[in-house]
Amino acid sequence: MTKEACNALPNKEEKMIKESDVLAYLESKAKPQYSRTQFDAFLNEVNFKFNRAAIHITGTNGKGSVAYFLNETLINGGYKVGRFVSPSLKTPNEMITINNSEITNAVFLKYIQRYDELFVKYELTYFEIISFIALTYFKEKRVDIAIIEVGMGGTIDATNIFTPILSIITNVTLEHTDFLGKTIEEIATHKAGIIKPKVPVLLGPMNEAAFTTIANVAITKQAFLYGVKTPTNIRVSLEGICFDALHYKNICLSMPASYEATNAALALSALEIISTKFPVERDVVFSSFKGVKVPARFSIIQAKPLVIVDGAHNPAAMSALINSVKLLSKGAIKVVFAAFKDKDVKQEFDLLALANASVVVTTFDHHRARKEEHYPNLTYPFVSDYHQAIKETIGQAKEDEVILITGSLHFALQVYNEFTKEE
Repeated sequence: MTKEACNALPNKEEKMIKESDVLAYLESKAKPQYSRTQFDAFLNEVNFKFNRAAIHITGTNGKGSVAYFLNETLINGGYKVGRFVSPSLKTPNEMITINNSEITNAVFLKYIQRYDELFVKYELTYFEIISFIALTYFKEKRVDIAIIEVGMGGTIDATNIFTPILSIITNVTLEHTDFLGKTIEEIATHKAGIIKPKVPVLLGPMNEAAFTTIANVAITKQAFLYGVKTPTNIRVSLEGICFDALHYKNICLSMPASYEATNAALALSALEIISTKFPVERDVVFSSFKGVKVPARFSIIQAKPLVIVDGAHNPAAMSALINSVKLLSKGAIKVVFAAFKDKDVKQEFDLLALANASVVVTTFDHHRARKEEHYPNLTYPFVSDYHQAIKETIGQAKEDEVILITGSLHFALQVYNEFTKEE
């Protein structure tokens, strides 16, 4: 469906958009815009209000995992739970779920037909439309609680349009510097934008500069500050990890990445904070955490040689990925790497060099993906077809070596989807 066709819709009776056009309609709204001026004007015109209990999650890394842990546990605890996460694996429907059932194209179509003229009038972006639809859907379906993951930053993110019962900031490192700022303090200020007056805030581990920046915002807004306690007694195997956190002993995950212990500890702390309103039995917590699997987050797709798909897309995530791999295997590391144009690949390459990893760089089908010309002075081989790069890397690897497919969450999700489709 063309943009002109989307815009030439004078009234509901004349609209020709069908359920099969929903994806094309949404994709036609994709544009690199990071501002709240138009979106706020739209929200004001529709008199938007969100009155459901919700948890709002931001952070450089880990926010998706925390959302998955909370979502699964609260559902199994008997609650009706809305979840909004990004990006999607295959379709935007996956971003919006109620008790793990994806929003349908029919529901998308209903909201598009209702609001299209205003979407066009205010030139809303893909993510603004998706965020608005998610929260409106959760409100109309009267979920007990919603788990909302920020798209980028916090202050002017399209999800930052409601007051939660808990705000979570997983961590803060340099990312999206073109939009969020060049320093940790500037980026932390953006993330602290989700803090609301007198609403508790839960923080993951972060450096002093980020903590001080966020703490100052929390104090100003009289928001009580909680800090996550570091998980202990972490044991790692190919089957998963087990650890102790809070008053939970020997809680286990099916994901073998050691960094997931901290994400899980954050989710456990969040459950404790909201437990007076949303209590969950201990055995439900244990079984729910064990059942969570997050796509393209340290996903093992082959055992010999060990092939791991992970969406590490910034230096902090790459460091955590390498450390997790070293706990699992002493074998040499081979990497198939693809990234977006706005990412700090130099630091990621430096980390891979320190790990003595051999690297093949590639690209993938996305308008933001780096191509060969976007890698000045590249010292690693570049293979334009990532299928070929992966096939050759796996084919040349020894049984005790580890292949990492990483560099971008979108790339990792694309590869993960292709591998799991073959199973």
